[in-house]
Amino acid sequence: LTPVHHTATKTEWMEAIEQQRLERSTLNRLIINYLVTEGFKEAAEKFAEEAGISLNNIDL
Repeated sequence: LTPVHHTATKTEWMEAIEQQRLERSTLNRLIINYLVTEGFKEAAEKFAEEAGISLNNIDL
């Protein structure tokens, strides 16, 4: 049997996202990752400094 896949509607997706909770540290690391991948190294360094996050294990 082939499994049936359900594709969420935009409303279903937004409701599911709204129910998610991220820890501040996880959110901060996501922001740093975004800044680094988009080429904003200096902004990532400044954000990390202000957020008190070590960049030792993050490849800039």
